[in-house]
Amino acid sequence: MGSQIEQFVHGLLLLLAVGTLLPLTAQARIAGALSLVGLTVSLRRSPVLELRHFILLTAQLHGLALGLQLLTSATTVMEITVANASHALLPMAALAALELLTLHLPAIRRFANDGELRLVHRTGGTLLLVGALVAIPFTVALPLSPLQAAALIVLFAALAAELVLSTCLEDSDLDPWLLWPLAAVAVAYLTHFGLIHANGLPFLCSLLVSGIAITYLGELCDRHDATRRLADPLRLPAYCLPGFVALAAMARSLVLPAGLIGANSLLIFAAAAWYFFRWMERRETLSLVLSLVIFNLSQCLLWTELRWSDPQLFLMPLGLSLIGLTQCLNRELPAEWKTGLRYAGSLAILVSPTFHIVGGGWLPLLTLMAASLVVCLLAIGLQLRPLLYSGAAFLTADLCGMVVQGSLEQTEVLWITGIALGSLVVGLGAYCENHRERLLQRVRWLTATLRAWE
Repeated sequence: MGSQIEQFVHGLLLLLAVGTLLPLTAQARIAGALSLVGLTVSLRRSPVLELRHFILLTAQLHGLALGLQLLTSATTVMEITVANASHALLPMAALAALELLTLHLPAIRRFANDGELRLVHRTGGTLLLVGALVAIPFTVALPLSPLQAAALIVLFAALAAELVLSTCLEDSDLDPWLLWPLAAVAVAYLTHFGLIHANGLPFLCSLLVSGIAITYLGELCDRHDATRRLADPLRLPAYCLPGFVALAAMARSLVLPAGLIGANSLLIFAAAAWYFFRWMERRETLSLVLSLVIFNLSQCLLWTELRWSDPQLFLMPLGLSLIGLTQCLNRELPAEWKTGLRYAGSLAILVSPTFHIVGGGWLPLLTLMAASLVVCLLAIGLQLRPLLYSGAAFLTADLCGMVVQGSLEQTEVLWITGIALGSLVVGLGAYCENHRERLLQRVRWLTATLRAWE
């Protein structure tokens, strides 16, 4: 008799819980909540998992009914139409996403101790949210209200949290790499509704900062067993974000009308600085290469925005970058590669002033002399023969160019120079003859020293 009464009570509570889903009134919500609480208490020791499954499903539906009650003026579910409830679609989708997160609460996990039940709930909720995401662009009118904008942000944040929790807390088949397609969809929706401008500098700056932060977050996840599955899906794509920001800023400067001069190049330079810091921290070859490439792109973009076209502005940073690359990767690069890159870097520095020498004037000659001296000093400091040879050769050619330039302006300079050079040769020959052994000793020492250089 007692079991029959208990079954009757259970049936009555189930009927009340389902029946109160249709009315959108406060009385119906209270009655439904009380019936669910009664069922939960009476079935807390029941081995029938299907009843617990039903209670969870009904509780989620009551949560959605409460959202409809607060957001619409309808008194029953049958009165809900697209016309009078389109403004409630985004908040309802956010509420459904938050309900998915409740399945990870310890109390819910103990109540529905079967993983398949939570999987059923999660699958149904995910399908509901996918349908809502497809319908949102066609049913939600612009502009969004503050509540709708907040609901859209909460919706994607809750979906990302659900994916992370499913990966970390459960043995889920969900791939954590899905976080990035989800992020792309979120950016598309936020751009569609005008909450962000994907072609604006603030968005690119936030993307750069996010990439740096997520990279370190991925490394932090790699230190703990529970979150190790998230390490590579977070770290590897986030590592590429600064490079993507640099390309996007470059494209933005070419397509959009010029705004604040130097803003795009500064953003690109920040990406280069991040990769260089990453190389100093991890000694990753790719980070150094990306840093130097992006740095030169930022310089080129800056000079283009300033409408400066002097080849020295483009070639000298490139030459220094090549020399710096060979020095930083001294152990990784083969010997023939290092020699070629050093010659290429020194020639890029030294050739750049020669474009203006044919036009006449002393400034290009003086610039070439300064560049040659800098390359020679750099060669002595780094003990690099290719830089010393090229710097000395261009310094000699520059001195000859100065003589020619002076003779064009004043013809007596040429014969004065010839007399002085002849006298110098005669005097040098006499000095060498008198100090032959000492000079030979110095030459042998210099030869041995240069042989030890790279």
